[in-house]
Amino acid sequence: MQSFAALFSSFDSFLHLGRQLVDRIKVSQFAALPQKRAVICEEGALSVALCRVGDDVYAFEAVCPHAFKSLKGARVRGETLMCPHHGARFDLKTGALVASPAVTNINTYKVAVDGDDVFIVLDE
Repeated sequence: MQSFAALFSSFDSFLHLGRQLVDRIKVSQFAALPQKRAVICEEGALSVALCRVGDDVYAFEAVCPHAFKSLKGARVRGETLMCPHHGARFDLKTGALVASPAVTNINTYKVAVDGDDVFIVLDE
């Protein structure tokens, strides 16, 4: 019978191996993303807002922290993403709050584009 320490070490090694095997999640096709407008993509438990600007794709949490409404249809204004419900604006690259009525930033996610596939890159 394995000791708790040995079992935990094996489990930790298994989790580390899993992170190496699944380091990104496919969420969309590049061609399916409209210019300068957010769409919501869901893959399993992951729900993200994706926004294409030229050849760049940005990813954010799917809801605005102001009224917890979907960012579906949010539009790009300059370097910001504007919530379609109450006009809160967030920096495209960092998710930092730029204009109220929201009072907090939104989470952003790393994006990788491989051919026509768009992936959310998981933290290491």
